[in-house]
Amino acid sequence: MLTREVAKQRAFAILYLSNKINDAVTLRSQLRNHGFAANVFHATSFEEARAQAEKNALDVVLVDFGSHSGSLLDTMLEDNHRPIFDRLPKLVIADVDDDDQVLPLYELGATAVVTHESRLIPMLVREVAASITEQERMLFQKKLANAELRCQKLIDGSNEAVAYIQDGLHIYANQAYLNLMGFNSLEELIDEPLLDRAVGDSAARLKAFLKEEEASDEFELETEGGDRIKVIITSSKATFDGESCLQLFVAPKQQNSAEIEEQLEFLSRRDLLTGL
Repeated sequence: MLTREVAKQRAFAILYLSNKINDAVTLRSQLRNHGFAANVFHATSFEEARAQAEKNALDVVLVDFGSHSGSLLDTMLEDNHRPIFDRLPKLVIADVDDDDQVLPLYELGATAVVTHESRLIPMLVREVAASITEQERMLFQKKLANAELRCQKLIDGSNEAVAYIQDGLHIYANQAYLNLMGFNSLEELIDEPLLDRAVGDSAARLKAFLKEEEASDEFELETEGGDRIKVIITSSKATFDGESCLQLFVAPKQQNSAEIEEQLEFLSRRDLLTGL
């Protein structure tokens, strides 16, 4: 999507720090004439700027205080003010044409420096679009984190054994998986290679299996107690704590009817007293 289209998709708000309130009125009119639904809040001091930032949802800060612009930027990034201003793009209007004068403004936190009046609107719109895009990204991340949390709660309460594997190592598992593999706590399992549990030819197949993003296969594993179990492992690409990994669903292999009948036949012929 083009920068102008992003900036036009919703109303946006600018905090304009300057000596004259007419500057804010003029800027608002210019933006409206270009088809942007812009609100421009004005401040003549840092104290007013902070008050405006605390009560209004802002998208961009525009600073036009001549030689004092640098000190205003510096104040915005002080520890007690940073949480309010840090995420906001900061444009500075500076009547300079020398890099030696422009670079210090960037070092003090300016996102862009407007050195010619004709560039103000295009640069402002660009930063508004960047701010909107970043806010949408952060909102998406928050929604994703909430979805992962809900998913995590479902997995924790599931009767199906689930583990998360990263670079071949266990990074998380639910209680059903711990029970299946014979572990008393998650701490005992964390950072243990899954391959260490593979038995016989399962090791080579499991090594290749863990390189796939999505697969399903049968393996023989050894539990913490030394028992050998046959399982069906189904893998899928996932994220855990924001990092890419594999999610494994592990189910004990069900015996087929022929195996069950054979065992029943064997048991029916055994002498319960002698075991023969």
